[in-house]
Amino acid sequence: MQTVIIFRCECFSAKFPSQLGKFFSLVPWSGNTPDKTGRDDGGHEYYLPDVYKLNKEFDYFPVIFNSNLTICNLYYLNSNPFLWDPDIFDFIRLFRVLL
Repeated sequence: MQTVIIFRCECFSAKFPSQLGKFFSLVPWSGNTPDKTGRDDGGHEYYLPDVYKLNKEFDYFPVIFNSNLTICNLYYLNSNPFLWDPDIFDFIRLFRVLL
């Protein structure tokens, strides 16, 4: 089973209210700008189910694909990371690797 580093990010202030809040990302917080301020948790390792693959260099950003090569997005639900798989129209919970 493949693992992936996921960052829990939070945007505290932003020019547009829709950018505020918590979210999960495959990249760390990109740094504060005059338009946005926030932070990330440093990232944690999560298990990626076998039918999903991480592509680290798709359009210069990492993405997760399902077995049909459809991009699956990360969502923040009940403080946990979930993948939205549009092919099965369902959320897949990702579990943290415990050391």
